[in-house]
Amino acid sequence: MRELIDNHAPAAATDAPDTAVRGQAPQLAAAPDLSATQVVYVVTGELKGSNARARSVAWLRDRYEKVVHCFPGPVQTTDRELITPAWPNPIAVLKHLGLNRWKLKLDRLILFPSNQILFVHAVKRKLLRAIRADLAQGRKVAVMVTAPPHATTALGLYLKRKVPEIRLIVDWQDLWTYDPTYFNQIPRVYQQRLRNLEADIMAAADMNVTTNYKAEAVLRDTYHIDPQRLMSINHHFLETADYTQAPQQPLDLVPDGVNLGFLGTLFKPPKVPGERVLAALDQVAETQKLKLHLLGDVTTIAVDAIARLKHPCVQLYKRVSHDEAMRRVAACDALLITLSDLANCQVIMHGKLPHYLRLNRPIIALVPEHCFVAEVVRSTGAGVVLSNPATWAQELAEVVTGLQDKSLQFQPAQDRIARFGWQHAAGQWRRALG
Repeated sequence: MRELIDNHAPAAATDAPDTAVRGQAPQLAAAPDLSATQVVYVVTGELKGSNARARSVAWLRDRYEKVVHCFPGPVQTTDRELITPAWPNPIAVLKHLGLNRWKLKLDRLILFPSNQILFVHAVKRKLLRAIRADLAQGRKVAVMVTAPPHATTALGLYLKRKVPEIRLIVDWQDLWTYDPTYFNQIPRVYQQRLRNLEADIMAAADMNVTTNYKAEAVLRDTYHIDPQRLMSINHHFLETADYTQAPQQPLDLVPDGVNLGFLGTLFKPPKVPGERVLAALDQVAETQKLKLHLLGDVTTIAVDAIARLKHPCVQLYKRVSHDEAMRRVAACDALLITLSDLANCQVIMHGKLPHYLRLNRPIIALVPEHCFVAEVVRSTGAGVVLSNPATWAQELAEVVTGLQDKSLQFQPAQDRIARFGWQHAAGQWRRALG
């Protein structure tokens, strides 16, 4: 265990699964010469390798001799994938005995920094052997690890210590100790140990990547990371994605009211304030006809919160493919995005945001005034920002009225939105990989 242990904002500030991880890889406009890096290993701790950014980077295979996507799952080794199951968790027996609360507590006490370390232990030697074989053939190797799950970054540290010649890229899609959603899950007895581990990982990385320039500034100013080892690459949409086809199962729209769409998990406290959002919508529904179509959040907390509403203004839908979800919400009058007014939320870029932009539907952002999401919505002209939770109900009512009588119109700046496309992100990833 011990050994495991965008460039800056453009003129215009430039999470639902990513269409860019589905189907065929897009064709880039031009194919530059092979870079110094010849072999890339992309490692994510998400089952089936579902991390959107990791899969997108794996699309750059035609730019390198080899790109291998590494993730947990049934054993499979090819020239494109290295799939390894995590070590069995002996504590999992408690879940089958109906003692899941005890299982979660023991996970946190015994498996540092989280139970995802079981995948790290399972794959580390396989990956090390593969990397050493490439180096022995004179190839230059880059390893990219993604977070969350954050324990995967410990694998990057392990590999960098074993083979310092590799180029290590850590993709901090969410910050770690800076975000209480993650940090507070760590028992206090381990919190300093986690800070030390995180500092070692950041120092070892040849490039620390974030999703936006505000998060990059946190790593520079708060964690004192060398600016030469920092860059931001926004989440992206796929330009060639087609959402004009009819969905397999359309939403149950309100025909004479306003329909709002939301992709993903609305109840993720403390970052995503689902309870406050529903309270505001419930108040608006007293005088206006509207419905929020919530796609993908089937958590118990969501079901219970919706059951407590006075008005039937929210409808839940089971998870479907990303393309199907996008085709469904494309029929909505506007799309909803929300964040709590917390320090870490100022530097978050929702993975769903570029896909909302791609649909060209108005965005209603219930987010802090100066957060990155608010900057994007304003700078692209894609929607409205409602930053004060105390007045959400009143302001939402005004927006709903404007959408219904067509008095509220938006003219998104397509040139600015284009900066969130894969064509732009691909070049940035190539620079990160070296």
